[in-house]
Amino acid sequence: MKRHSSRLRGFLPMAILCVAGSHAGVATATVADTVPRIAWSPCPAGFVDPVWQPVWGQRLECGIMTAPLAYDDSAEGDIAVALIRIKAGEPSERQGALFFNFGGPGASPVNFLPDTAYLWSSASKDDPLDGDKRRLADRYDLVAVIPRGLAGGTWYGCQPVAPTGIDGNDLSIYRNNAAWRIFVDDAAARASACADRLMPYLGTLDHVHDMERARMALGETRMNFFGVSYGARVGALYAAAYPMRTGRMVLDSSMNFTATFEEQFDETPRERHEQFMLRALIPAVSDVRYGLGTDPDAVLRHFMRMPGKARQAWGPLISKPATLSAALVMASRAVSDDEVTVDFMRQHIDSRPFSIHTAVNRYIRTAAVSLIDALEADAPAEIIRRPVYYAVICGDTPWHRTLPALRERARGWATSFPTSTGESIDAGLVCHHWEPSSRRQPRLPGREDAPSFLMVHAAFDSATPLALARKAFVASPRASMVVADGMAGHGIFGASATPCVEHSVGHFLLTGELPAERETHCAYEPRKPQQHSGRADEPDLDERRKVLLQRLRHS
Repeated sequence: MKRHSSRLRGFLPMAILCVAGSHAGVATATVADTVPRIAWSPCPAGFVDPVWQPVWGQRLECGIMTAPLAYDDSAEGDIAVALIRIKAGEPSERQGALFFNFGGPGASPVNFLPDTAYLWSSASKDDPLDGDKRRLADRYDLVAVIPRGLAGGTWYGCQPVAPTGIDGNDLSIYRNNAAWRIFVDDAAARASACADRLMPYLGTLDHVHDMERARMALGETRMNFFGVSYGARVGALYAAAYPMRTGRMVLDSSMNFTATFEEQFDETPRERHEQFMLRALIPAVSDVRYGLGTDPDAVLRHFMRMPGKARQAWGPLISKPATLSAALVMASRAVSDDEVTVDFMRQHIDSRPFSIHTAVNRYIRTAAVSLIDALEADAPAEIIRRPVYYAVICGDTPWHRTLPALRERARGWATSFPTSTGESIDAGLVCHHWEPSSRRQPRLPGREDAPSFLMVHAAFDSATPLALARKAFVASPRASMVVADGMAGHGIFGASATPCVEHSVGHFLLTGELPAERETHCAYEPRKPQQHSGRADEPDLDERRKVLLQRLRHS
């Protein structure tokens, strides 16, 4: 495979300080003999969104530390690891540090932590819903270790690969043998383009050891941690490696951290399709006002006949009957991908009503406008860096499926779960061609001796479905779980006014007290808009919450 040199990005010109001893594997991780150090300084220009510098001032800092490239001594050399923190708002009340991982893999906390801290710090201590968030921001440094390979530390990247000429990678749409061959060759090219000496040393376990190194450098006696999505895997692996150092740990919208990545990808399409059926299709055919008929199979066939461009753009956004109706009606007016354009759809949106019922027509039209906007929306900023993403999902745990097995699975999903995207098969293809790693982490079974921790989840989470998170919960006898019934979302703490979620998480992080019951449910309550101060130098709270939630959905 073609190799290329590693590059340094971000603020590596900062002083790189001392190196600590190595850690062994999960079962025998030990404390380093030498306390490591972090070089903290103001974040370099352009590294963090400039909106935050006047908000945080000297409370916002970026750090750099050196770490062994391989904690198990399988390779020589060091790697630069970056950090970001927002220091406690009330230094006299400081009680420690709270570490974060916002998901991915391959997502940088630089895109999440400043927003999170701003929302928490803007709350009133007297607010019955958000007061605990303010107390957390006042009493704790909010810290994140930036995963290896991302900007700020030692950079890991891939060589460019020629485009395939196919718009997207959804194998439920592009089902012929010629397209399959293109997808296979493209996956092989992408895997080969990422070959680098750093590749085996970017895994979750390496990141966990970096977190422990940062904990020691900060002088914290315990690792208090908040992880979202893949961040739950990070937290679970830390607890397995360092059970005596694990403090208060919250896992929000958790993936099934007891499974391999291949198993997680295998099980997600079914869950996503069932959510589509339960939340959008069945309600639509049960209500004649949506005008889709009463046969769910017929509606599903209609969905599958949508032009590929519309289906790829709109399919992941369909979570309500109004959105499904809008997508099907608009797609029926386009006979090819060439007509799935903003101008064409806007010309036809007023050609006839969506429903003869005024209220439902209004709901569907609103949904249609949102779908049209999605066609012209700029691609979201790269929240997940694909080189690091693949290095982790392909390198952490084994992938077993052969190319014929993946082909058969793609055919089966195209028929059984047509609302699933091509993400799972694409991941399988890339990881099939990925250079095998001898440093894969062990499977994480539920551990009876693991520390207590809290899981929170929305009832409907298409990114990390509740049914899969529940497998990790059942396997973790000392875990507690809080579920927001009726809520759809990913990264839910602070996203709503659901009392059992907001109160349980804040209270646990402040006191260590878990809910009285092992599993708690309460009804979802939407969050009301917040009053803006009107000051031009203060970001709008609702807008920043919206930005944060959008990024979490893509993490």
